[in-house]
Amino acid sequence: GVQLPFDAGSSSAEGAERGRPLGAFYLFPDVSAWMRKMNCGSSDELCMRILKEAGVALVPGSAFGKENCLRMSYATSMENLEKAFDKIEAFINNT
Repeated sequence: GVQLPFDAGSSSAEGAERGRPLGAFYLFPDVSAWMRKMNCGSSDELCMRILKEAGVALVPGSAFGKENCLRMSYATSMENLEKAFDKIEAFINNT
C-alpha cells in the first residue's frame, strides 16, 4: 500500500527520494532514478509520459529550477491520492 502524504509513493515504485514536505501541500521528490529508467532527458518529458500513459498530472521540477524533481500536490482525498500513486507505481514498474 501507499503511505501518504509524506512517503511520495509506495516502496515498490523504486527511485523517488522521499522526504517530508516543508510546508503547504506539496511533495517535491527527486526522481532522477525514474528519469534514468524511463530514458527521459527532462522532468518535463517524464511528467508528459506519466500524464499520457498513467493519467496523472504532475508539475515538472524544471518550473522551479529543480530539473530532477517533480511537484505533487496532496490537496485531495486519500482515495484520490492512493489511486494516483497506484497509477504512477504501475507505470514506473511496468516500463
